[in-house]
Amino acid sequence: MNLSSATQQKLILGGLVLLVVVVALRRAGEAVGEAAEAVDPTNRQNLFARFANRVTDILDDGVQNDSNTLGTAIHQLINGDS
Repeated sequence: MNLSSATQQKLILGGLVLLVVVVALRRAGEAVGEAAEAVDPTNRQNLFARFANRVTDILDDGVQNDSNTLGTAIHQLINGDS
């Protein structure tokens, strides 16, 4: 099989484009997985839980130092603990 130089260049370029598309799709899939985990309600470190815990911690003592969480604040409110 004897292909012209122009045909060979087109095949090589087509192969490279296909490789780039495959890599881009794979990375997009990984990014979607990471984004889904960031908002997964069963993940204790999801974005909403981290935000709520940070706000609760700052409201607790004015400093974001991981001394309080939303769950702890609710528990203390319900049980009257301090």
